[in-house]
Amino acid sequence: MEYFAKFTRHIGTPRRSPPGGTSQLARFEKAWKSAQSICYYQSKWRGMRVENTPLPAQLEVMFDLLVQEDIQQAGSDDWTTGACMEYLLGNGVLEALVTLAEADQPVGVRGTVINNLSTFLSLADDKLLVQKAVHNPVLELLRWYGADETREGAESQPTYDHSFVDLLYALCSKIRGDPMLLNIFFQDRKWLKSVEQRSFSSESIAAMMRSIESLRSEGGSATSGFEFLLFSHLLRFVHRDGEVGDTARTSLLFLLELATTEIMASTGGNTALEKFILDDSGFAAILSATLGALYSQLPRSLRVTTGPAAVIPESFPSYSADLQNAIESSIFSSNDHGGSDRWAEDRMPVSSSSAEFRACLGSFASLLTFIQEILYRCPSAHVCAQLLGNLRNNFLQSILYPSLLESSDTDGTSVAVMRYLETMLQVARHEDLVSTVMDFLTDEGSAGSSISPSPPPAVPAPEQSSAMAIDDLPETNVLLPFTLRDLVYTNLQSSVSMDAVVSALNLLRLVLSKHCRYSSRLIEVERVQPSGLTHGWMTNCTVAIDVHRQELEMYARLMAQLQGDIEKTADAPPTLHIP
Repeated sequence: MEYFAKFTRHIGTPRRSPPGGTSQLARFEKAWKSAQSICYYQSKWRGMRVENTPLPAQLEVMFDLLVQEDIQQAGSDDWTTGACMEYLLGNGVLEALVTLAEADQPVGVRGTVINNLSTFLSLADDKLLVQKAVHNPVLELLRWYGADETREGAESQPTYDHSFVDLLYALCSKIRGDPMLLNIFFQDRKWLKSVEQRSFSSESIAAMMRSIESLRSEGGSATSGFEFLLFSHLLRFVHRDGEVGDTARTSLLFLLELATTEIMASTGGNTALEKFILDDSGFAAILSATLGALYSQLPRSLRVTTGPAAVIPESFPSYSADLQNAIESSIFSSNDHGGSDRWAEDRMPVSSSSAEFRACLGSFASLLTFIQEILYRCPSAHVCAQLLGNLRNNFLQSILYPSLLESSDTDGTSVAVMRYLETMLQVARHEDLVSTVMDFLTDEGSAGSSISPSPPPAVPAPEQSSAMAIDDLPETNVLLPFTLRDLVYTNLQSSVSMDAVVSALNLLRLVLSKHCRYSSRLIEVERVQPSGLTHGWMTNCTVAIDVHRQELEMYARLMAQLQGDIEKTADAPPTLHIP
């Protein structure tokens, strides 16, 4: 017996199921069967609000159990799949819920499903998206969401954009944590037709990446032929304000950070994503068009009044639905950039302290801040160059420069233009963005002699910019050069508007203080050498500016001291002098 006892000490005991695991699975099955009854009998609940059905409570129970199970396994260092998770993966739970959400019957079930799915993916492990039972329903949801917005009567239907953008953010966060997950959502259309029924694993992902590279090398077409629904959806919300727009822009930054990554360099995935952004997504053209639409909604004439000092808000301010609709129509239609003029009813100058005006100006500054953040965080030099090229061609040349030409100090239009330029230069910190703006505004050759000069050599020529260029405008070659310097000095000499003089001084002060390297293009500086002085006695009077400042400080302290002595003498009691 002692002989066998030596072996029994090395035999491990079987792993026991976690306490409460069986009861959790029973509760999960019960909640899912209750939800299934709604899925199978949708006609019974047609027209009813989802809040009046047991579905929200049952879904909350299901996903709470999944989260609790995941927390328990993480605390016990158990990396096996839990019972509830196995049931979800094996019985097509997510697929049935996405199908129910597509019909949106009962009304509001789409938002409920998207909310729970977003929370579940945020808390779940990153590798869960590799499972076919998880990523297939998510991809299906991305395909049909938003497709019914073009149908008749879609305006009266409820929208779930806030919940949907939260889901996109959860997916982008997972991709940022594990860049290999990008290949689940960034797919080649040819490859999709051949492997539609396969499930993803670590081996199939690598094989898919090799297949993508081979298809790209064999195709050689002008377009990449990739499908990236995640990126395309985010572009639809990039102009939105408030939490929806902020979340969409942050999610886009997560994806743009992966345009060039070392982990995907060996497979060519970085070049595929970069090619998609440059050629197929319309990313740079949409951003420049959005910025132009926001600028077009600002008032043409402005009157400076006292108000809050802050111009650039800390967060994205809210603006009305009319402005949002105008932006959408300007971006996603073939009409001119002007859109609907919200200030058309009142051509009188708008007060600079108006809350509505400051909200519009803050929205314009916020989008420009987002463009600058892309330049800081996107590692692809080609994407950044295309963005700057579209910003120059489609915004500075097509929209901003005509407003400079039409400005005048008699009607407040020059005050408005200089206020907007001041806001742009306050936001601009990235050297490439500052250089693009200042080079255009101060270069007489590019600003005046031709409204549409050729883009910089490093900027790829996007197909989308051809529709927005204004090369065919008549009489462009007879326009006289009008630069930022002309704008400033013309308004400094204004005799009819003190607001124009003050705005010009503020703009000049901003350039001198924040962008001093470009100040020589606005002011004339004459370098005087001692040998070229007309009066010889001035040779010994030339001092360094630091010494001059020290002398001024000494004189200021001396004046303060003398003033104090005078006050003491005045306060002293009179003394009687006896001869």
